Amino acid sequence: MVTLAVFLSGSAAGRLCDRYGAANIGAASLLAYALGVVILVATAGSIKIFWMLYALIALLGVGSTPIVLVRPIAAAFEKQRG
Repeated sequence: MVTLAVFLSGSAAGRLCDRYGAANIGAASLLAYALGVVILVATAGSIKIFWMLYALIALLGVGSTPIVLVRPIAAAFEKQRG
């Protein structure tokens, strides 16, 4: 599920990272991921709701994957290259 979410929304996370900065996207993603986990725990109901929230958590957490976390390193490498 998480791999599918990264596949589907990874390029959007990269574009958002380029536009708003890796730190902002990473922080927002981690906060949204934590909120999604809290909501998942609070709504322990049907299995359908569980899987929908799990997919939402995977989509919200894509900003905390290496797609966003490696962006500052790649930018610094390009700037300091000769």
